[in-house]
Amino acid sequence: EAELYEGKLGDANWRRRRSQECEKCAAERKRRCRVLDSSDLSPNLENDIRFADAPYIHAFNEPKYHASQIRALHFARARKTIVLWFFAEDRPLTQHSEILGEAMDLNERRQQWSRYHEMKTGGIMGLQPLVHDMPLRITQTDHERKDKGFFKNNRCRLWGWQLHHVDEREYAQCTMQEMVLQYMPLCLLVKFPNATWIEDENLGPGIGKLFPKYNVWAFDKEWNVKIERHGFFIASDFSGTAHS
Repeated sequence: EAELYEGKLGDANWRRRRSQECEKCAAERKRRCRVLDSSDLSPNLENDIRFADAPYIHAFNEPKYHASQIRALHFARARKTIVLWFFAEDRPLTQHSEILGEAMDLNERRQQWSRYHEMKTGGIMGLQPLVHDMPLRITQTDHERKDKGFFKNNRCRLWGWQLHHVDEREYAQCTMQEMVLQYMPLCLLVKFPNATWIEDENLGPGIGKLFPKYNVWAFDKEWNVKIERHGFFIASDFSGTAHS
């Protein structure tokens, strides 16, 4: 209670001191502000394109993962383009009804798993946004293409994609700001800045293809309940932990 009282008192004193400053001091303090979410001093993150792909840093993976989804929307709005969403595909490899539930609610379980961060699910995001030129991070090393930059935590940009013909048709006709794909993309095209290697003459330097792959993750710490996930070894790079 004492801490709460002192906090309220401090806020009151701060408001009182601000009300006494001149216009020049107020303008100088606002110019020097370097901390976001600081009352009226904050820039508008949704409308200010300078912050469209600025990283959000947090101590934990769950808020980081949630922020990456929200920031993808802000990035698309700033670029005035569409966001495509697709789900990874999860298939239980072991049957533990007390943990997974009955077969009738397996889809509900899959929706729950899609909200787990990629560190828990073997490097494959459950719900992946796609926005042209958005920042990405490789989540698992491709040892055959390590020399081209396909190693864990290396950064790249989304250059393009190849969709299922059903989604391609819907995408061409879409007038909304967001669209959920019915099928997983056939491949994603990623570009590594300043890279000079050429993997495909039709794509140009520094652009490579990513195809969906399978990986196994565990629902529990003891690895008694295993889930096979089908998706891409990338993650939105709009956010990260302070450690990484």
